[in-house]
Amino acid sequence: MSTQANQRNQAPNTSSPDSETKKERSTAVAEVSSSESKEDLVPRPCTLDGFSEELAKLGGVDPSLLDPLSQISVTTERTTYRILLIDPTTSRVLVQDAKFFPLPFEAVLCGASFGGSFLKQQWIGIGMRMELHCELGNIVTAPVVSVEIEEETEIAGPF
Repeated sequence: MSTQANQRNQAPNTSSPDSETKKERSTAVAEVSSSESKEDLVPRPCTLDGFSEELAKLGGVDPSLLDPLSQISVTTERTTYRILLIDPTTSRVLVQDAKFFPLPFEAVLCGASFGGSFLKQQWIGIGMRMELHCELGNIVTAPVVSVEIEEETEIAGPF
């Protein structure tokens, strides 16, 4: 009887093997989290600050600063696009390239990205992907290798 009374008088053991394991895991996670920096978890170019820093390092062209009917030659890793700027303020362009779009089509030059969710609007950047929107849908190019503003307009069009 005394052993039963001793068991009743003692506080029940609330720590089970499962709760001890959970405590150990949470302690381990806290130690790992505190030793890692944000840069270890998210690559620097994938943050807004990193995206801005990369943009500052790379060259490019702001089509909104060009005259209407300016022609831009954009070479990517896969092809060369000839772009005729219809309206610099709205980024309306005619786009043509021999490989994918042999006939010019109208599009809006949305801007440039590294292929992620950040977009530099109205920009064609070296090392970045051009993003266009047209009736075919959204077009994201291969990374841009070079950008040239051409003097003569030789692209066919309704003007």
